Amino acid sequence: GVLSESELDRVIDELLFQPGADLTPPDRLVSRVYTWAGDAAGFRSLAECLPNSILRAKGFLGKGHPTYLFDWVIGRWTLQEFQLPESRTALINHIVVIGRPEMIEDLEAVSREFPAFLFRL
Repeated sequence: GVLSESELDRVIDELLFQPGADLTPPDRLVSRVYTWAGDAAGFRSLAECLPNSILRAKGFLGKGHPTYLFDWVIGRWTLQEFQLPESRTALINHIVVIGRPEMIEDLEAVSREFPAFLFRL
């Protein structure tokens, strides 16, 4: 079966807060971490183009203040101001995505269209 929303949240938080963690989402899902080198307005344009093969995505955006929390749940997304603790500033401009395997090809197409959206090895 597909993961519940709370299970997806747990996996995505672990990937986001422990970037070195060797964590594979269960149930034949794949995960990737991207960095964003643009501004919040550009990211809104990107979010409109994200593929439906993404089940869950989350990340923090910003250069200084304000910081934004990007949150994607099965095709619906929000980008809202978020007070990120100083201890977490290394997380800024990293987006974790979890989805079905075809998501990887879909995201490569998006990345070609938005060069500021880069896969982080």
